[in-house]
Amino acid sequence: AIGTLPSLGFSVMRSKGHLHTVTILARIVSDVSWRANNKSIDAHFNYAQFMTRVKHVSEEMGDPPSDPQHQNPAPPIVVENRRTAASSSHASTSAAASSGIDAASRDKSDADDDDDIEMEGSAEKNSSRNEGDARAQLEHNEAAAELRKLSIAALKERCKERDEKISGKKDDLIARLLKPRKPEILILRARRKLYVPRVPSSNAAIMVALVLHHTPGSQGITKERLMVLAEETGVSKESMSGDGGSFYDGWSGVKQLLDGDPALVRKEKGFRYSLTTQPPNMCGIAVAKALHKLAHQEGLCSTPPAD
Repeated sequence: AIGTLPSLGFSVMRSKGHLHTVTILARIVSDVSWRANNKSIDAHFNYAQFMTRVKHVSEEMGDPPSDPQHQNPAPPIVVENRRTAASSSHASTSAAASSGIDAASRDKSDADDDDDIEMEGSAEKNSSRNEGDARAQLEHNEAAAELRKLSIAALKERCKERDEKISGKKDDLIARLLKPRKPEILILRARRKLYVPRVPSSNAAIMVALVLHHTPGSQGITKERLMVLAEETGVSKESMSGDGGSFYDGWSGVKQLLDGDPALVRKEKGFRYSLTTQPPNMCGIAVAKALHKLAHQEGLCSTPPAD
């Protein structure tokens, strides 16, 4: 039965759990709202009006949509400002043509010159990028060669100093040392035997969600909302709602964030949560920003960290 839904104008949604389903629905709502605001789909009713109207619709009016534009319409494609630029150029050319052939020829010549300049600029950028990539690869190879000269014991000591795992073969140790160094606050906490959420993990996802979506000094975020936001970060190793077959889910380890001196997360009245702000160099906000940066380095979070 599910397989026939797309032919009837429906989209089939598959998720890992309840929270993942809510996340997908939230994205759909956001997408539909965007399309409605940009007039790419018809939206005449709010939710209350729609439900009232549905109750008065007769059974014979309940057939699926037959018009292709109402069967999962795609959003309009916008490539930066090129569409606007192309429309402007086309309008200018048309106006020049109506004024005379000479004006049209002059505009065409200017446009050709602009295209040549743009192509030259693009070629220079590509050349610079290729040179930068080649230089980076050369430096990477040289660093790897220097590390390969060291003993396994020396490599493990360097990994330990950077709060990296010290298990595995020599190639594994070298690969860890070639990665960008973790933010210093995370390394310092590990040296002091203070709790540091691993990336990826559910606790790291919770902290990244708080630093992205909560403003210090404002009311904290509820557990339900925070779970959805944490799922969206992509920093959690597993679904925040769990696998459905065990008691544990992404919230099970939150006690580790609430404990400690100083704690990383504080629980407010009404079961709301926010990041701690003191002391400045070890508070929840500082650690969360560092975790966000690390997650971005690992390619787990698409939202770039603030400078």
